[in-house]
Amino acid sequence: MPDKDQHPTVVLTKNQFSLPRDFGEYRLTEKLGDSMAMVFKAEQKNPKRRVVVKIPRGGLLLTEESRSRFLREVELAANADHAGIVPVLDAGEIDGAPYYTMPYIEGKPIDQYLRSNCPSLEEKLHIFRQLCEVVGTLHAKGLIHRDLKPANVLVDHHGSIRLLDFGLAKAARENSEVSLSPTVMGTLDYMAPEQAGAAKEIGPQADVYAIGIMLYKAVTGHTPYPATKDLPTQLRLIAEATPKSPSEFNRDLPAELEQLIISCLNKDPTKRPETASALGLALQTIDLSSARRSRPAGIWIAVALFAVAMAIAGFLSTNTDEAPTAPLEQIPSSSAAPRMPETSVELESQQFTLQQIQTLSSASRTNQTASDSIPPAYWPLYNQLQQELRDNFDRRRQAAWIVTLPAYASATKIEITQGNQLTRQWIQPGNATVIWIEGGKSAELSYNDITLSLKPQSKQVGFSSLK
Repeated sequence: MPDKDQHPTVVLTKNQFSLPRDFGEYRLTEKLGDSMAMVFKAEQKNPKRRVVVKIPRGGLLLTEESRSRFLREVELAANADHAGIVPVLDAGEIDGAPYYTMPYIEGKPIDQYLRSNCPSLEEKLHIFRQLCEVVGTLHAKGLIHRDLKPANVLVDHHGSIRLLDFGLAKAARENSEVSLSPTVMGTLDYMAPEQAGAAKEIGPQADVYAIGIMLYKAVTGHTPYPATKDLPTQLRLIAEATPKSPSEFNRDLPAELEQLIISCLNKDPTKRPETASALGLALQTIDLSSARRSRPAGIWIAVALFAVAMAIAGFLSTNTDEAPTAPLEQIPSSSAAPRMPETSVELESQQFTLQQIQTLSSASRTNQTASDSIPPAYWPLYNQLQQELRDNFDRRRQAAWIVTLPAYASATKIEITQGNQLTRQWIQPGNATVIWIEGGKSAELSYNDITLSLKPQSKQVGFSSLK
């Protein structure tokens, strides 16, 4: 049933609400969120410390129902006793507007943390076991969070889970009154089928479902259902569609883990783990040594053939002391540079002509999200690489670096090194070379007695133009 105050009146308009701004003994400095409530980073005057201030939308004009719901959120958060649950520091009213404060946590939402830190599968499961322990504490008290999503699950600088936002939390014995208003629709990706269908009874298994969705994304890099912005279609997918098997995206997952994730996403709540604690115990029993590492013989043959082709191409295209005037494939083998050290590993690279770049997908050509420092002619390539880093699980720890040469320049020999990995090759005028390197580790680009320091981050696309 939609909330009666689905579209509450806001006391201050965006133009009126400027920051920084005093709110009682708090100095509001930055807006962190703005949905059912306004959330601000703030400085408390006494004692002096950084806090988060949460104020429900509507302020003085709150309906009695909204005020009661907000006060209940304060009560639930204040009584949820666990180190992983961000506590309430203070609560009350200032000029008639209810509020409560929490410590400001230095951390990242769990999805951002996993993307930027690229932990191993074992480390990911450790993080999710922590999450299950924290949420399990709520379930043991008869509470259901009902809005578990990455934005409400922080990982602090110690690598510990910190749970936020009890705005939708309820006791298990209470009926559900989930609203599909615009303030809640953003969390549909993590809503269990019984929640999205506004079922009367919502149990701990709804939280288990949300954790299962986050775990699915963490180990595959994909969502279990096709992306859509159409609300009826999304609700139908949640209620009816069979999620794709995680192993379709990550062949190295242990079979036990895959089956556990699938059970978390079961449409029938009774077929999921009963509580987050039960899910956490199941995660502890996963045997990571059973990860499937075998690949079909055809794939290995293709990889071997590709390696041979790359070796031949590298031999034909490597170094001379004078720039070649012929296309790369016509460079005589007698001009090859000295062999790479036997202990080195050749970095993966790809070469593109401007004509090839312009024939990339129309989506890449129109999705002009590249930095202003990248010439528009290379935007399709930039966007294509961004998409591959985002969607290809095998590249989750890599970065791509684009090296280009202006059309007026002469063919130039480059060398990129990273640890014991390197590649040497020629770039033709107007062309681009993409080097795949490991994120988070420094690399060097050398050409014409010039050396540039590269500092790639995982899933980053870097760009260098040789001038």
